[in-house]
Amino acid sequence: INGTLVVVALAQAVAWTVVLLNGGGLVELGIVTVALSLCGQLARYLLARRHVPGVSISPRRVDRALARRFTGVSVWFFVLDMSKVVLIRLDTVVVGLAVGVGAAGVYAVGQRLTLALEQLVEPLTKAFFPHSSALAAGDDREGLRRSLVVGTRLSLAIAAPIALALALLAGPLLDL
Repeated sequence: INGTLVVVALAQAVAWTVVLLNGGGLVELGIVTVALSLCGQLARYLLARRHVPGVSISPRRVDRALARRFTGVSVWFFVLDMSKVVLIRLDTVVVGLAVGVGAAGVYAVGQRLTLALEQLVEPLTKAFFPHSSALAAGDDREGLRRSLVVGTRLSLAIAAPIALALALLAGPLLDL
């Protein structure tokens, strides 16, 4: 799953660059973003089918007691995800109201570039969660410390060069 998330994030970054270099606008950026997101969903579905053959998804097969336990936790994840969406989308609307739709479009493109960086690093960091959970369950504080240090270094090794390039090339990228 993490691999597909990374591939989709990289593909979106490349596609956005191609769209912008070819004079595309917000509509074209939206189209490639949605298309690549759907391709990512399809890839995850096909991977699930490959790794768990014969599994069918049906409401009749749901264990209601287990679903109720998961729903309690899922509600909080849903609230968190929705608050992110509101915060990410609301500032673009505010910029649009304050300085116009054109400026909001430029702002949104810049914002998407930084979000692409987050989407690139996030799957890597999430891969450490099960490992860290096992270390915490075993009360392995030294292992947790090492995991934190390695995870932070890996995240920085990936994110820092890209963030630096985005910072140095922000003006030309937005002009483009």
